[in-house]
Amino acid sequence: MNPNRAKLVLRLPNELGESPVWCNEADSLYWVDVARPGLLCQWHVSTHVKSSWLFDEALTNVTLAGAGRLLIASERRLFLFDPQTSVREYCRTMLTLQRSLRFNDGACDSKGRLWIGTMANNLARTEPSAPSGKTGDIWCVTKDGTVRVFKEKLGCPNALAWSPDGLSFYFADSSDGCIYTSIFDVEAGIFSQRRPFFSAPTMGLPDGAAVDVEGYLWNARWGGGCVIRIAPDGTLDRVVDVPTAFVTSCVFGDADRRTLYITSAINGDHNPNGGGVFAFRSPTAGLPPTVFGQAIPKLNSRRSS
Repeated sequence: MNPNRAKLVLRLPNELGESPVWCNEADSLYWVDVARPGLLCQWHVSTHVKSSWLFDEALTNVTLAGAGRLLIASERRLFLFDPQTSVREYCRTMLTLQRSLRFNDGACDSKGRLWIGTMANNLARTEPSAPSGKTGDIWCVTKDGTVRVFKEKLGCPNALAWSPDGLSFYFADSSDGCIYTSIFDVEAGIFSQRRPFFSAPTMGLPDGAAVDVEGYLWNARWGGGCVIRIAPDGTLDRVVDVPTAFVTSCVFGDADRRTLYITSAINGDHNPNGGGVFAFRSPTAGLPPTVFGQAIPKLNSRRSS
């Protein structure tokens, strides 16, 4: 058996499975199918029971929100959802994106702030004059509804993640194939001095990502059929083969945070594994899950470069 190969744990028809998030309290993996409007999925790992909820709007990202709830991004709005009661609560104080834009990948930092990318809306019809290309920004949203927008001119923002000490902020632009890193001010919630961190044109495009306790970035590679582990100095450390081409994102889960769960997309691929969920047992644990509106204790770890 190849020790660097993920195994299929759920065979699913996800057109664009994305944004996996692990919830310890529910012993569950959550994710969305972006190309199937409004589909939120849950897999209870211990019982192997799969549940799903269908909404009347496309979903693009999901993060934990505490008390068993999830913070979900639809195309243009954010709302809270309780899987136990199916009650949703729209965040009235948060801005709604203009029709020509949509949300994409997002994650919470150690202070509980949501950071989420925007891009040209390719999920709905827009006016002929709608913007395209590198029109995306990165938004920072707090629990009290404060919103700040960082003008980054991204085509397709992905892989939002932080080093264990929180001082390095990573994000990718899938449209140019590059993962970037910036200096992050944890207390102020701002980042600066963006620079290229990693690029590998022969290994697909960067999609979603996760970070382990050693400060290594695990990045799903769209079209590359793999997840790669990148060292804090930007060098390639490991390649985990995934038996399907369009690998979309990953998250550390299970009680020991050492199972890397990986989502994928069909994207017209005839591979029967396409759209499924995969798992890989990592030699290192992932960082603790972050929760919207909740700060987590500072980790004692060396700073990533």
